[in-house]
Amino acid sequence: MDDEIKIRVSDIIFALKKHWKLIVATTVAGLIFGLVLTAMSYMQSTLVTYKINGSFAISSLNEKGFYVGTAGAATNVDYSLVEKMADAVMYVINSRPVVNAAIENEKLIGVDLSDLQRSLSLSRYGETQIIEMTLVWRSADEGIEIWNAIITAANRYIPKALMLGTLVPINEPRASQMGISRAGPKLAVMLSGLGVMAGVGFAVVSMLLHPTLNNLKDVDAVLGLETIGMIPQSLTWTEQNGNILTRTGGSEVVESYSAATYILRNRLGSKEKHRCFYITSTTAKEGKSVVAANIAIQLSGMECHTLLIDFDTRNPDIGAMFLPELDYAVSLNALYRGEANEYDVITHINGYLDLMMMIPEHNPIPLDGTIEDLFSSLIEKYEYVVINASPVGMVSETLSLNQVTNNVLFVVGYDSASMADIQASLQKMDKSGTRVIGCIVTGVKSKTQSGSGILPPFIKGMGQGGNLRQKNISLMDSDVPANLEDDLINLVEKPKEKTEEKTEDKPVEKPKAKERQKLFGRKKAVKKKDEAPAPDVKPPSPDPSAPSAPAAPAASRYIMDELIAEEPKEEKKTDDDTIAELIRMSVTKDQDGADDYDK
Repeated sequence: MDDEIKIRVSDIIFALKKHWKLIVATTVAGLIFGLVLTAMSYMQSTLVTYKINGSFAISSLNEKGFYVGTAGAATNVDYSLVEKMADAVMYVINSRPVVNAAIENEKLIGVDLSDLQRSLSLSRYGETQIIEMTLVWRSADEGIEIWNAIITAANRYIPKALMLGTLVPINEPRASQMGISRAGPKLAVMLSGLGVMAGVGFAVVSMLLHPTLNNLKDVDAVLGLETIGMIPQSLTWTEQNGNILTRTGGSEVVESYSAATYILRNRLGSKEKHRCFYITSTTAKEGKSVVAANIAIQLSGMECHTLLIDFDTRNPDIGAMFLPELDYAVSLNALYRGEANEYDVITHINGYLDLMMMIPEHNPIPLDGTIEDLFSSLIEKYEYVVINASPVGMVSETLSLNQVTNNVLFVVGYDSASMADIQASLQKMDKSGTRVIGCIVTGVKSKTQSGSGILPPFIKGMGQGGNLRQKNISLMDSDVPANLEDDLINLVEKPKEKTEEKTEDKPVEKPKAKERQKLFGRKKAVKKKDEAPAPDVKPPSPDPSAPSAPAAPAASRYIMDELIAEEPKEEKKTDDDTIAELIRMSVTKDQDGADDYDK
């Protein structure tokens, strides 16, 4: 098991697909926010949007060309005077007479004195006689004209009010656009881009912090598990309420569970008459209980006496899948407290499936010697005992079931639990001596395994007329993991063996000759005129002292009658027939091959 989790490009693409709704939402939110700000900027541009900046110096030279000190040139007294009078000059510039004069000169309509005074700001440049004046106005050209009008009006009032010279402009007024309106139409695009980056960033960060199983090859490559089933996601089947036996649709799901059950039986082998295993997962909501119920249903459908035990002490829910109402008197809870016996708490679902359910309680039932003895005694009464256990990643007590059986079927939800948590759960089971007989992946969203479940093209539809001799298809062409190739081939042979077991010791009415021809697809061979008839060979008389052999099944007797009554027609084998036969011969295994799977 590799502790390092490598990030592939496919993982990033999967994360983006997983969070595509979030990415779209953040993009739309950024676009809307950008459009709103753009609209606000447009509205602002019709009111106050421009800033008019300029500067001027206070001079002691009056309009007649004389300095304040009555000298022909400026003296230190003149410089000192204008520096000390800078604050007084700023006050006069923003006074009512000056501002009103500017409004009247520019003939501004609808402009209030207080509004213009609030839009005007003056500041002194250091400790000098230089003054910087800023006007915020709705129009650039009109703002520049008002700025100049204020200077003109101030030059008329300052000599009278302060006995100083005039104001000499230094930096002519210039208008600049204010605030966010500079971005214009680009603002919506910029914020939309930020929304996309935010959504993508969240998707990538969540993938890095919580990597999940999104590539089915990681089951073997990273987790070191052998996959025996991949259950596709089918909302039409899983969202149905009521009895799980009466659910409609979901043929791909049922087909996948059927194939996984055949492989599971092969893994468990046939040496022991009574086989028991428990099903667990890393966390809740991975489909563990649904897997347990469907595996038990498939086993009962194969006419194997099966007992399904719900021992998920934290969230028992299998009872609700089969029964409309849960009765405490027939629950495992009542049995544990001595309020019922084991025969009272076993519910018969059908002729081959029994259920022992549990009811949710605040104090879960502990796994002690009483429960262990009960499970051990029940194993001897059924061919298969399926135990739905609590998630091993959440409840360490689940490992105590190893005292009953050490066979575990591990369930991994597609894009559910984190890979780190799954690896930690597998390490727990490995240290406790648990034998993981296989892994089932539930909720597979992508059709990575030939469209449905684990069935590749060469095996899909075997029950509906499919065969192994499809042209240009072989085991190596499929996307199924290599460890499933042998098990999938056995799916072809096992139903035939089961059919012969069912027909044994059952009286069957012998069909007529024409019906037998339709049944077995054979025609009587046409004898040539010059061909001598076959000699009549009598079977040897049986030895009375020899033990009598068991009677052949009814279907086998009819086949023998057909072969005796008709001369078989020699058919030429095709290349496809030869390939199919070689495949069967190469994958034939002993049915008691449980030890081979332990290697």
